[in-house]
Amino acid sequence: NMSLYPKLPYDTLRDFAPISLCVKGANVLAVHPSVPVKTVKELIALAKTKPGKLNYSSSGLGSSNHMAGELFKLTAGINIVHVPYKGSAPATVDLLSGQISFMMATPLVFNQHVASGKLKFIAAATANRIAMLPNLPTVAESGVPGYEAGTWFALMGSPGIPREITGRIYADTMKVLNNAAFREQYVTKQWFEVVGNTPEAFATFLKSEYVRWENL
Repeated sequence: NMSLYPKLPYDTLRDFAPISLCVKGANVLAVHPSVPVKTVKELIALAKTKPGKLNYSSSGLGSSNHMAGELFKLTAGINIVHVPYKGSAPATVDLLSGQISFMMATPLVFNQHVASGKLKFIAAATANRIAMLPNLPTVAESGVPGYEAGTWFALMGSPGIPREITGRIYADTMKVLNNAAFREQYVTKQWFEVVGNTPEAFATFLKSEYVRWENL
């Protein structure tokens, strides 16, 4: 939000106390079968031969998959068109119909359509391969070094929260994140990956994310 909006009633880095980056969510790049590509390199090559002809959908302006698409466009050096929708459902409908070339989102959105052959995965937008999709290469290893664009969920406290309180909340959070039943139901099934870093490590990550998206 700090990078997207000119005026906000808060400063993310100053007005919140980092507690923990709890989980990261995976994004995958799904392509309509009519697009004649099987890899990211082929998609980039096709986009370069047809500048401004390929498009991608998102769940809305400023959404995480909009940002993922723009980061891909910039780092791959291609001219592709963003088509924003009001939510993932209508964006996926037009992807299924072939009006949209590709889209990035959580595998939860695409799984049944990939299984039925209506869509195809060509890459994961994660830093490392997704554990449940070990044969799916990442965008980074497919010709766009350093690319990563997913979602993450974290705990923040009010400014000035005592360090001992932050530490207690962090410790309790880790107990929950490390609970096997909780992980199975609310992490693994939702295609999340547990991070659970310390308040200090999360603060460092938060600053790096601000710089990354501000640059974009």
